[in-house]
Amino acid sequence: TDPPQWTPDGKLIFVQTYPMNGRRILTVDADTGQVLDLSREHWDAYFALNPEGKSVLLNNGRGGFWLALVIR
Repeated sequence: TDPPQWTPDGKLIFVQTYPMNGRRILTVDADTGQVLDLSREHWDAYFALNPEGKSVLLNNGRGGFWLALVIR
């Protein structure tokens, strides 16, 4: 995994993992421990959490970039 990225309020942790057949982006709710997999099957996205914690920049390493809002 890459180092985890926390939202500024400390309530949500984003983690990049590298299992076989793709990359995964997971979130962990710091209060409940609930894990949510944001990835799709055979997806290969990297991510960076916006410093304000309101959006995530995704890229596929081949020139494609997407911006997604963090909705709770």
